[in-house]
Parts: sequence; structure tokens; C-alpha cells
Amino acid sequence: MIRKGGKIISTSNQQTYIDLLIQYQPKLINTESKYQVALNIVEGIVMASSKN
Repeated sequence: MIRKGGKIISTSNQQTYIDLLIQYQPKLINTESKYQVALNIVEGIVMASSKN
């Protein structure tokens, strides 16, 4: 989702979100190294979506 002019605009559909959850299942982040791994994944997703 992107916030634009005070409104949130959805940039994906429900199937895209489901596919994302299947690929990256939510996990407990309880160490710095797990946090860094998760952060790298999120940054990669954000970078890829900003190129489209």
C-alpha cells in the first residue's frame, strides 16, 4: 500500500498477498541476526515493487 494525499492506495491484490505469505511465512524475530534477515527480505520486496 502507498499513502498518497492522506489516503492509502492498495498496490496489490489479495492473491498477491496470499502468495507473499506462502513464500515468507510469518516467524518470530527474537535475535539481531533474524532481524537482519527479515529486513533484507523486506527491503528486497520494496525495491522490486518500486521498479514496477
